[in-house]
Amino acid sequence: MSAQGSGRYLRSSAGMVGAMIVTVAVILVFVAFRAINRDDLEVEREPIDYLSSIQELQKVSDVKIAYPPTLPEGAKAVDIEPTEARGWSLDILTDDNEFIGVYQGVSTESEWVEKYVDAHPNKGDVVTLDSALSKKWQSWSDDGGDYAVTAKHKGQVLMVFGSADDDMIREVAASLVTEPVR
Repeated sequence: MSAQGSGRYLRSSAGMVGAMIVTVAVILVFVAFRAINRDDLEVEREPIDYLSSIQELQKVSDVKIAYPPTLPEGAKAVDIEPTEARGWSLDILTDDNEFIGVYQGVSTESEWVEKYVDAHPNKGDVVTLDSALSKKWQSWSDDGGDYAVTAKHKGQVLMVFGSADDDMIREVAASLVTEPVR
């Protein structure tokens, strides 16, 4: 019997390898085409009404919630949530998309600074702020440009940190209050 005329083709390992190479090449060309023609996705974080969230937290919390009553010009609150350290956090973005975080909880200062600023932070000077909660704040920084200030207040640690300008971070820290939101 001859394979001629049977309508069948001969299979070979070289043919299979060739087909696999062509398939992989087509996939790589497609992926490269998509990567070249794709715009980077920019996600605009929507502002939240953080004061109403603070008001609700104040109703259920057994500690006095320290919060900024206003945000710096052009800044917006984008997230508020509980933390692992039986506290809460507020994420703020400035008008040029720099980050400011406000954290409050029972964790130690060094634990939070190591977690959120740098594993090996640079301990800076103690700074004096015109703050109703604490006059003396410990400053911290890292080689990447992050800056933080921490203070203790009634058994809690307060930390304001981020990539925003150092003066703006100190401004937010100085503005913290514990009065009920109206």
